Amino acid sequence: MADICGQCTRLDWNNKEKWSSVDKYWCKDGHGYRDPNERKCNYDFCYNPESNQTPSEGFAPSGCYITTMVCNILGYKDDCPLLSLLRKFRENVLKCDFKYYQLLIQYDMIGPMLSNAILAKDDKYSFSVHMCDEFLLPCASLIKEGVLDGAVEVYKNMVQSLSEEFNIVIPEPPRSANYEINTLGKARILKGNA
Repeated sequence: MADICGQCTRLDWNNKEKWSSVDKYWCKDGHGYRDPNERKCNYDFCYNPESNQTPSEGFAPSGCYITTMVCNILGYKDDCPLLSLLRKFRENVLKCDFKYYQLLIQYDMIGPMLSNAILAKDDKYSFSVHMCDEFLLPCASLIKEGVLDGAVEVYKNMVQSLSEEFNIVIPEPPRSANYEINTLGKARILKGNA
């Protein structure tokens, strides 16, 4: 029996974490990305996305489909560099410009539907890897380069792709509702007009 993850036959040396400063590799049993030098996990205490267990690190499926893909399916931490960058972009750019409010409201409306649809996919892991490679990483690169409108366009293309994949109609946000700016863009289910 292996004492460290690097000795475990379930560690996939061909699937390296893209967003970590420390080399981590994917556990084939779905226990997330692991540092080969860390003490081998005990299956009973790890999160297996294919099981009905709750995640050991406190992640629970939410209405945020990006967090669902990155944390719940791919096994990254909630404060990983990618999610931190996207959240900073939401807080410091999207929430600070009224022209993006409808986009944030739409995210809140469609997020829970997409999150549930992604979790229900048989190939949710490979699908999430594809979505990260195709949309989330390019979006992050554009944010880092300061091409903010380009990042927004990549995000819109991702929403369009997801809505087509799951046959979900992208809702038109109601313009007459009052919204709390602090909660916009966090995939809270919209519960009617205030």
